Amino acid sequence: MTPDSKRAKAAPPSVLVPEALNIIARFVQDQRTLDAFLAAMPTPMLSPALVALQALITTPDASLLMDWPTIVLRRAPALASTPANLSALLPLQPSLSAVAVAGTDLVYLGPLVAMITAMTVEFRPAQTIDHAWTHWVRDFGRRCPRLRELHVLAAVHAAQVQPLLDLLTHPSLRLLALQRVSLKGARMEKLLAWLERGSARGLRLDDVPFGETDALALCDALSTCVSLVELRVSHTESLSERLLDGRSLPPNLRVFVWGMYCPTPAPRLTALHHTSQLRTLDLSGNHSLFSNAIAELLPHLPHLQTLNVSKGKFAPGDVVQLLTAMSQRPSLQHVLMRQCNLPRTALPLLVACIPAWPSLRRLDLAGLYLPPQVFRAMVTALVACSNFAFLSLRFPPFTDAMWRAIAPALGAGLLKWRRVLFSECDPTAVQVVQCLRRLLEHNQQAFTVTCDKGYLAAALQNTYTALLDELDILPPTREAAPCVVAFVQLE
Repeated sequence: MTPDSKRAKAAPPSVLVPEALNIIARFVQDQRTLDAFLAAMPTPMLSPALVALQALITTPDASLLMDWPTIVLRRAPALASTPANLSALLPLQPSLSAVAVAGTDLVYLGPLVAMITAMTVEFRPAQTIDHAWTHWVRDFGRRCPRLRELHVLAAVHAAQVQPLLDLLTHPSLRLLALQRVSLKGARMEKLLAWLERGSARGLRLDDVPFGETDALALCDALSTCVSLVELRVSHTESLSERLLDGRSLPPNLRVFVWGMYCPTPAPRLTALHHTSQLRTLDLSGNHSLFSNAIAELLPHLPHLQTLNVSKGKFAPGDVVQLLTAMSQRPSLQHVLMRQCNLPRTALPLLVACIPAWPSLRRLDLAGLYLPPQVFRAMVTALVACSNFAFLSLRFPPFTDAMWRAIAPALGAGLLKWRRVLFSECDPTAVQVVQCLRRLLEHNQQAFTVTCDKGYLAAALQNTYTALLDELDILPPTREAAPCVVAFVQLE
């Protein structure tokens, strides 16, 4: 073949460029980057899939929740163009999640059968559902070739849910989430068979009751399911007692979440000692935790990136051992200790841990008061962390002189970080205004201020705008992506 003939067979740039842009869009993992990417591309260069995506963004449909690469279809589309635009996105391979509320007409899902990757089926309390509806959802799910996730939120008789569990035989299904669903008899057998097949990647159980025999059977199945990488269990007392102190959990587990919001015996966590690949350990919300048990577990988790012990109630004498063990996990990126009862004597040790976490991105201490010296030392240490971005803590009611002393360190943080959350304060208090003033005076650059207390949000914005005018500082722009200082309420 001559060089001329090779050139003749090569695809023209007008064909290659849109396909290349499709490939780039597939690797974009957040909505802001996607918006910037589409804005930078001339419309004639866009593929039909990207044109459809741009239309969905520029002409929002109230039925859609866009958070690229995930799109949630919450109900029947409000715009006639939405189904066609969604169908055109197939080359971009987004995650399209459909919410099906029991008893509603779902005929609009028909054209999207090739697109749907997840289904959430919601049953309402005291709702009587025609079994034909549940069977229709099951049959539709079987026709979805890309269905990877099934979420069932039930508050009805278990028999009405049972047909949906037939989808556990779907060859593509990798994640099952059940909330308030009774698993007995045939339903339990379907779950065990799915785990034993070896293709399950994630299991989430919330308020799912188990008898003793079924709990033991599930623990046995989980221990041998080497494909499982995510396990979330909450409000399941009978299962939890056997899960955490029983047989070892799958060695390839990456995410483990356990939450109990009523007093239970504190687990020793021995079942997690062989999960050496674990990246996320979330024990938040548990009223009873052995800090010693967590400290003994951490050396077995060399790759741990996220540790969440929020709302944990620890014995004062055991916190030192826990923080010491945490300081020996340099892989930690997200440390969450919201509303923990950390004694004031442990705070310097917590600050000393920060240099030991070179990749730290988030530190959440919401509800925890820090004295001025500790606050300043912590902020100074966080500014030295090159990847740090999110700080959350209780707003400290410092004097104006204290804020003046702290402003250089905290101001340096605002120039690097993405978000600072202050809780438990009146956003219009004198101390808040003093804090904002000293930060603006030091940085001579605006940041974004928000408030989730609706009736105070306007007052805070008016105060902040007045400060900017007084100091002759330009308001923040979205393009500059300034740090956000948010005043929030604790849950």
